[in-house]
Amino acid sequence: MEGFHFLLYAKQYWLHHTKEFNNSMGKMYTLWERLINRPPTIIDNFPWNNSLDSSTMDDIERRLDWAFKYRHHALASSIIYTDRARFLHFSEEKEAYALQAQVLGHWDEAAQIRCQIVDFLELGNVKGGLDVPRAMWNLALSYQAIEEEQDKVEDLLKAFVLQLKMVNSPFVDGILDSSVAFQKARNNTRHAKIAEKLLESAFSLSHMLLGDKNINTQRLLYDVKFFEERRTKNLAL
Repeated sequence: MEGFHFLLYAKQYWLHHTKEFNNSMGKMYTLWERLINRPPTIIDNFPWNNSLDSSTMDDIERRLDWAFKYRHHALASSIIYTDRARFLHFSEEKEAYALQAQVLGHWDEAAQIRCQIVDFLELGNVKGGLDVPRAMWNLALSYQAIEEEQDKVEDLLKAFVLQLKMVNSPFVDGILDSSVAFQKARNNTRHAKIAEKLLESAFSLSHMLLGDKNINTQRLLYDVKFFEERRTKNLAL
């Protein structure tokens, strides 16, 4: 083995160099999947089996956790192709940690986790439904609370609003109403202004990019007008 220097390098770094592989690569991707799922004897271990928490996880959970930490596109994609439900459930578990940080006012920590969630969903090429726009909205909420991250808020909201134009995109009120992070912020005395400012910014961008006749612009306007009323009702429940 000592004489095969490239083999030693490939054995150690092949996962790093294949992180952007995808199923459009044909036979090369098929070979990569075979190495992952039926490794030859020369691949005697995978890094996701070496974490401190690996003993409490099954194989899919270990792979998801490692792909999340190291932004491994290929591994994330391979899981969503075979087990979309587990992939999305894992993202929901990460959002629960972000929500805990948010409630405590640790917005930097919440933003860091939610940034990873958005990246992870994009890495997994998740399309359709509420998952991606809701993750983007939650991340924008976190950035809204951080003074030095306001440019990121605008960029995220622009992308969020433009997604609303896509065919089969969910309506904006469905996204906001399903965001526990947004509901928690709106109903929290210390965080309500953060949620209100985000809503106002989203409406302004929707008005500019989609027009005042657009159904999502109109629904955002309704939420802006009745923000305090809805907040009061929720607190009274």
